[in-house]
Amino acid sequence: MAETAPQQQIRRRRRAAAALLAGGLLAACSSPQDSGPGESAPSEQAAAVEYDPQPQVLDEPLPETDAGDAQLPTQFTGRALLETDWGTPPQEADGVFLAPGDTGGKLTFTAVDSEGVALWEAERPLSCTGFTLTTDEDQTLAILSDIDENAEGSPLGAPTVTAYDLHTGEEVWGPVEVPGPHQGPGMLFAAPPEESFGELGPAVVLDPATGEVVFDERDDEELRVLGEHHGTVLVAEEDELRGYSAGAADPEWAVALTDLGWQDEPLRATAGQNSGQVTAMLIGPSADDRALVDLQSGQMLGESLREAGQDPSSGTWLTLGDDLTGIDPDGVQLFSAELDEDMSVEIVGGVLAYLRGADQLHIYNVVTGDQAHAYEPGGEGPLAVPTHITGTGVGALEIEDRLFLAVGE
Repeated sequence: MAETAPQQQIRRRRRAAAALLAGGLLAACSSPQDSGPGESAPSEQAAAVEYDPQPQVLDEPLPETDAGDAQLPTQFTGRALLETDWGTPPQEADGVFLAPGDTGGKLTFTAVDSEGVALWEAERPLSCTGFTLTTDEDQTLAILSDIDENAEGSPLGAPTVTAYDLHTGEEVWGPVEVPGPHQGPGMLFAAPPEESFGELGPAVVLDPATGEVVFDERDDEELRVLGEHHGTVLVAEEDELRGYSAGAADPEWAVALTDLGWQDEPLRATAGQNSGQVTAMLIGPSADDRALVDLQSGQMLGESLREAGQDPSSGTWLTLGDDLTGIDPDGVQLFSAELDEDMSVEIVGGVLAYLRGADQLHIYNVVTGDQAHAYEPGGEGPLAVPTHITGTGVGALEIEDRLFLAVGE
């Protein structure tokens, strides 16, 4: 029986993955900022493993388990705890979680809804850990990386991305060749630096609707592409920070970089913690000097920040700079408190902020700034630490390097 076109594509990709991985070309998909179970996998093992890039519908509930002697946050008391095969914390949008796991020398991405039903899965080489979620109007998309061994001018293979409906796994567009791995935030792709701590190569940002390049640093030496978040694209050009709707010719807003305290510094953007569909992004020249900028208006909600996270249930931002500060979605400061030690934002959700200090977690109410309790006092087992919390209280939890999903009531 003759092979169909999809079968031929699968066979070609399997053969390409084996050749590329055996040749040590793990950088074709991965990047220094990517993280995942494939980074330390031996290429010899990966070279012998075939993979099927086509999403397969599952529609299967995840198996239920218990926490054993682990201490669950009280906000998840009464929720069912489900096992996952994820090897990295999931991303979430529109009530669907997605993350990869190492399944015998290949990555398997699994999409799971907020009721704990595994919707679909798709396989990739271990090197292709980079992925993102985005939105095209009313459709939420999963963007997965792959390798095309037949790309012109790339005899050893070139990175590509393909968009799938996050709820169904149905292909929407792609594969589209990109200049390098996923760098983020969102639909930003660039060649990795030649040295460990060097500058990225020229970056592009893709239109979520079509996969077409909407901004390309190779076309304009003065352009700096900062990233994309669910249809909003951020760029620095002509001494302004500008926000575009993906695919639009004119910006929705523009702010002078000097008004934000910057002049010629190279800028980077990040969505912060619990970044399902946040309303602002951190932008700045360094990890210790960032502004929190509203995606719809360009309003600066906070400055001189290190980290931030948004509570999806209240919309409140919790920011870390010299002080701990709460900011409502309109930019009104709710509180400010001094920090006794250096902390980092672990996760924000359910009106609580989990901050990691030198040797313990510190819990704060994001609306009042008061210290709070997330665990029953006197517990002795390992802590189940949330890695993502939705506005409805569904959470991904990490217990001793294993990831679980807490759903239902």
